[in-house]
Amino acid sequence: MGAAQGYDREIGANVAIMDFVYSRILELWNDMYGFSKVFVMAPLIEELEWRGPLWLTRRHANRNWWKAAAVVGAVLFTLGHNSGLGVLIAVFAMALASAWLIRKTERFWPSLVLHAVYNMQVTFWGIAMTLGSY
Repeated sequence: MGAAQGYDREIGANVAIMDFVYSRILELWNDMYGFSKVFVMAPLIEELEWRGPLWLTRRHANRNWWKAAAVVGAVLFTLGHNSGLGVLIAVFAMALASAWLIRKTERFWPSLVLHAVYNMQVTFWGIAMTLGSY
């Protein structure tokens, strides 16, 4: 195989990868329901469900029962996202960080933003990982 053929094959592979990435991103953006579900609704509902009680009791954040509730809530939240040990560790860390944000800021929205950013990172990382098997 000559140098020109190898170069043509490399260009063809790169074009195929770019087409795949473009189509996946286009699917995500075209499916606004899916986009809002992953990046808006899931974080909102899950944060209200799991960190909402912590936010409502934020005035007691220095008490041991509040800290225990934050850890227990993070464990239960993590178990609901069981997808392997690596995912469990990351989800647990995100859940504890959300509780910490509520404690430090005494506001709910920073934990919501953290959750949305985490979901974006996981989604785009998943797209990147599928490129390896493409």
